[in-house]
Amino acid sequence: MKLKRISQFLLVLGFVLFATSCATTVNVIVTRPAEVDFYGAESIAILPFGTEGSVRINRRNGKKLPVLDFFLNTANKEGEQRDIASFMQYELESDMAKSPYVKLIDSHAVMSAINRGNDLPADLYLTGDITSFSTKVNKEQRKEKSGEKTVIKTYYNREVYMRFDYQVVDGKTSEVLYQDNFYFSKTSSDTKDESNVPSPYDLVTKSLGSYLNNISHKILPYDVNKTIFLVKPKNVTDEFKKADIYVRDGETQTGYELFLKIYENEDLYEAGYNAAALLEAMGRYEEAKRLAEELAGRYGNKKVKRLIMDINNEIEMEQKFKAQRNQL
Repeated sequence: MKLKRISQFLLVLGFVLFATSCATTVNVIVTRPAEVDFYGAESIAILPFGTEGSVRINRRNGKKLPVLDFFLNTANKEGEQRDIASFMQYELESDMAKSPYVKLIDSHAVMSAINRGNDLPADLYLTGDITSFSTKVNKEQRKEKSGEKTVIKTYYNREVYMRFDYQVVDGKTSEVLYQDNFYFSKTSSDTKDESNVPSPYDLVTKSLGSYLNNISHKILPYDVNKTIFLVKPKNVTDEFKKADIYVRDGETQTGYELFLKIYENEDLYEAGYNAAALLEAMGRYEEAKRLAEELAGRYGNKKVKRLIMDINNEIEMEQKFKAQRNQL
């Protein structure tokens, strides 16, 4: 009897929280296709990146590049540029090594194949160069109040500018399949102690994450977090609250089934919308589209039309992903 009263209390509490809370959301992870189609390539090697002193990037798509050039030209500038180039190569290799969609081939295996006259062991090669790099420490003197006196204090910061050019090369034909570049600029925070000014390496490497992710996303499928929002009517029934609570507790399938039942029995638009949205959340896009189109035909609601557009986008992304992986 005591357990029954507790369960009833929790149910009532859930209803109260539901009535006073914001819209229920479902967080999902969806896979996006690579932004450039490399026709199901299964392996990739990242060759050592160069610096200003060893620029080897060919800026014309389709021209053949001797892979050996990326090993023989080792006259990279010493110091910061070299270290930044090595950092970028390491980060990209670490990212691609975790990908289930491609096999990472160590660049040393490429050199070994060249020395032995064997076929090169990767479908694709990522090559790149720091083609422009500059840095300076700025010094600024400012007048500041210190009690009744005006004093002059000196502040320092560092500026860094860098351009990185990269390209993807066909491992069998040495044809340049894709090329791009990015510009990076960063200014450190002001400091009164010049010894606290960050090195170019520290300033650059702490801020390169999004740039390197963009390179990976060009080549490999990637996951993104997506939030799907449910709706609720002005007058919420107990059954609607139950369905919503199921969803909040992570029981998406049960919540979907109950919302669909409410829609079919009570002709409630919001329940139908939520059922379609939950189908999308579960990756059942064709079912979601059919139900959403039914709702649009019956109610002509702008919100459900936006839902249809979102579902169509997911269908397109899924088809593109499968085509890239030769799964159609």
